Amino acid sequence: MSNHDVGAIEQGPKGMRRRLRFLQTYASWRMAVRELWRFKWHENRRHDIVGGYHTRTAGVPYFVRHTTRDIGVFSEVFVLGEYVPPREVADWLSQLGRPPRILDVGGNIGLFATFARDRWPGAEVVSIEPDPDNLEILRRNAEAGSGLQVVAACASDHDGTLRFVAGQEAGSHVADAEAAEEETIEVPCVDVFRLADAADLIKIDIEGSEWEILADPRFAELSAGALVMEWHELLCPHAEPRKAAREALERAGFTIVDDRVDFPEVGMVWAVRSDRLDAAATPAHAEPVAVGS
Repeated sequence: MSNHDVGAIEQGPKGMRRRLRFLQTYASWRMAVRELWRFKWHENRRHDIVGGYHTRTAGVPYFVRHTTRDIGVFSEVFVLGEYVPPREVADWLSQLGRPPRILDVGGNIGLFATFARDRWPGAEVVSIEPDPDNLEILRRNAEAGSGLQVVAACASDHDGTLRFVAGQEAGSHVADAEAAEEETIEVPCVDVFRLADAADLIKIDIEGSEWEILADPRFAELSAGALVMEWHELLCPHAEPRKAAREALERAGFTIVDDRVDFPEVGMVWAVRSDRLDAAATPAHAEPVAVGS
């Protein structure tokens, strides 16, 4: 095959798609990291450090732990756009006439909170996080900027304490019955419903603890107009967690506007209060769509 033939192939539809994906990915990185060259340098050199950066649009400062799962979470949030709201959610939030108030249930190190404050300048975010290692970075992110309040506790349906499997970065979670006591620590837990009253948007990603919150009768009384939740097979009392998550949201008066499955054991769903959707724009039923189908 001649060089001319190779060039012709690269100019074909597949070559164009590859270049387009590269440009889209690069553009996402550029918007997420003002100091992109330094970020990439630390990652490529496998520097085991905490790096400080800024978003390009609003200049929101943030910290990440290089060579950890933080970088995967960063990619999900900023590059893959997992928290870019569906049109129905974006439209409803824009009608508030002010920056949204957001409850971040499962704050991790604060990357979603960073994304939210960059996307909606002036937004107020309350992040709940119990893991001591994650909290250290989350607090640094809160201190570096404005609009982020940290609650050092595990999200629950009651106040008190819980056994917790810590030190797993984005995978830290409430201990199940099989966890050995020496593998867990005791952490405070907070009744999440006490913190939810003022929220316009609630984000939930708590590695299986979402199920007790979904089962609480107060869930149907939430005043938030929109919600995004990552559901997990972990700690799920139902045989079909995806179906159970959808049904719980619909029983509580939400309409599903986006539903995707990244892996069999985890998926993400966006929902809006049914009475706050424009009737003309509300689908009768939003069918779930699996990624890769």
